[in-house]
Amino acid sequence: MNVVLESAAASAIFHHSAAPYLLLDRDLTIRASNPAYLAATERSVEDVIGRPMFEAFPDNPEDPHADGVPNLSASFHRVLRRGRPHTMQIQRYDVRPSRSAGPFRRKYWAPVNTPLLDESGTVAAILHRVEDVSAPVARLDLDTSATEPPERHLRQLALGAQRLWSDAGTLERRGRRLSDALTALVAARGATDTDVGFTRRAQLWRAVVEHIDDAPWLGWACAVCRSAVDVLDTVDAAALSLVRDDSRLHLLTATDKWAADLDALERSIDDGPSLTAARTRLPVVVDPLGDEQHRWPDYVDVAASAHLDAVAAYPLALARRPLGVLTLYRRTGDLRPTQSEHADAAVLAELALTALTADYDRIGQVLGPRPDGRDVTIGPDVAVVSLAARVLALRRDISYDEAVARIRLHATATGTAVGDTAREVLGRTIRLT
Repeated sequence: MNVVLESAAASAIFHHSAAPYLLLDRDLTIRASNPAYLAATERSVEDVIGRPMFEAFPDNPEDPHADGVPNLSASFHRVLRRGRPHTMQIQRYDVRPSRSAGPFRRKYWAPVNTPLLDESGTVAAILHRVEDVSAPVARLDLDTSATEPPERHLRQLALGAQRLWSDAGTLERRGRRLSDALTALVAARGATDTDVGFTRRAQLWRAVVEHIDDAPWLGWACAVCRSAVDVLDTVDAAALSLVRDDSRLHLLTATDKWAADLDALERSIDDGPSLTAARTRLPVVVDPLGDEQHRWPDYVDVAASAHLDAVAAYPLALARRPLGVLTLYRRTGDLRPTQSEHADAAVLAELALTALTADYDRIGQVLGPRPDGRDVTIGPDVAVVSLAARVLALRRDISYDEAVARIRLHATATGTAVGDTAREVLGRTIRLT
């Protein structure tokens, strides 16, 4: 057992945590398990330690549609390859209790796989965490018969299953980033324990909030882009550009130089998917890129030579005019996004809009002044919506993202400008529940 594994396995936090954890080496052999994991899976130490993960926990042979092993294996190898955590979709993965000759028990889990790095930055081990969400799935009546393909219901499960994090203590220690931590704190609160309607949107927002400790802290838009790469299996890079009030795009953040260069390419030739999304106010999804050679010939030629295989651009509109564009990039490869990944990408675009309002104070610094000295803005309503969402989140004890969503929904339902709705929230002339 290497030094990283030994240190993690000996940790009192690992052993006494109420969250179920496993430690695996690079060969996916189980090297340590805490009592919470053994209790959740009804196994003993002898059943798991020293055994390959998928020998200790095989798929249910009675379920012809079982996909727990391939999906979990893909997540593990993604973590080993990229060296970043991966939050999986809600996964059905049946287990058989220890020393039982009976049938497998139907179980649904929310897995998170995190790399443990050695001094050289190489992945030395994987910390595997699960949360048993079988009970909320049953309460929501989302369970399906074993004869039905689970992927048909995966989106329902992701929308309905409950995921609870105990992050209060961690968030309280982030006081040095008061404004950012306040946003993260109300985001982490979410709904009450009696509300089992946790949506995939809330799960993804929590994935964004996990980046609060990134160093250096570059804002919520950057956290959304990084989360897109973490969560979406077929996304290799992401960028978020602002639509200035002079209708030009301005790069706010990108996950790497490759994404930044592709964004700069569009601006240099004044054509491409992000600009098209901003101008049409409609999502642009191109897979494979070569299919749009006739549409953006110069862009496709250069981007393809940079190994871009597919791109998706989502306009971020608070009112009529887009404030920005979230663009997701995939390098040349064989992977293709699933339907649920397309849905998650659209949700992340909504969260990117929330991030822009949360980052409002930083955006002016990024854009800088016009040549005539006047400030460049991305829309007159962003400041007031940003403030109103923070106030509403604290009043209602809801997430910042949910507060933005409620303001937008009320504006749409009443035919009111979103900025006016935000002003009414601040003036307490309306109560959004």
